[in-house]
Amino acid sequence: MLQILANSLLAASIYALVGLGFGLAYQVTGFLNFAHGILITTAAYGLYLFRGVLGLPWPISLALALMCSITVSLLLYACVFGPLRRFASTPLTMLLASLGTYVVVQNVLSLVFGDRIQTVQTGPVLEGVGLFGVRLTLVQMLTALSAIVCVALLHLMLQQSRIGRMIRAFADNPEYAAIVGIPGRRVLLVVLAVSGGLAGVAGVALAVDTGVTPGMGMHPFMIGVVAAVLGGNRSAWGVALGAVLLSLAQNYGGWMFGSQWQDAVAFSILLLFLLLRPQGFLGRAAHKVTV
Repeated sequence: MLQILANSLLAASIYALVGLGFGLAYQVTGFLNFAHGILITTAAYGLYLFRGVLGLPWPISLALALMCSITVSLLLYACVFGPLRRFASTPLTMLLASLGTYVVVQNVLSLVFGDRIQTVQTGPVLEGVGLFGVRLTLVQMLTALSAIVCVALLHLMLQQSRIGRMIRAFADNPEYAAIVGIPGRRVLLVVLAVSGGLAGVAGVALAVDTGVTPGMGMHPFMIGVVAAVLGGNRSAWGVALGAVLLSLAQNYGGWMFGSQWQDAVAFSILLLFLLLRPQGFLGRAAHKVTV
């Protein structure tokens, strides 16, 4: 049972990273961006290329892998989503464009690297460390620590920094933010970079732990979106709490009913929250006022 709890918290680390990045971008862009999932894959293949193929040192490889996901995040908006927004495209059009973008980039990666699982060597395979009756690998412990640090840093940035206050103001009311002089373009660039970086951290962690495949980004993206909805995507700690609840439900549900039911459990919880508390754990209900 303790091992299931540990596995749940490790999975929650990935979901939280993805959900944080998605939720931050969604606040500013306002559409469900399926292409966010490809940022996970891009960072994973970046690590495989720089570390597994070129053999660069780990710090350089990790930094370049994160730069890959950040760069792709900025490029996709500049080349696809930005022009669509200037054409006043509907949210449905943006959603379909993002799904198409995901499929295209995934197939490009498949064409370049192949469909088989690629691995990033971290050295000799060692037995996990025993801790309070559970076994964890060094990679898993670093993943959990990275997630905690990212959640804390994002919370501090949004609540304490000037750019964080600008992001929150722009997310609440872009028109009023522009009137008072908040530079929307700078806010958007920062949000896209941070969102891509968070997805990149998740992609790097998955690449080292489980390997790299062209389709690896979609599942963590979908579950990360659910975690963002459960926690309320305006709260970093709320998304983290949603990820933990979701992962616990998945893993204990899989233990009780079989692993094939894990996703069914996750989306059942999503439906319940959408019906009973759509604003999430720490979100606030929106109030409409007519003047």
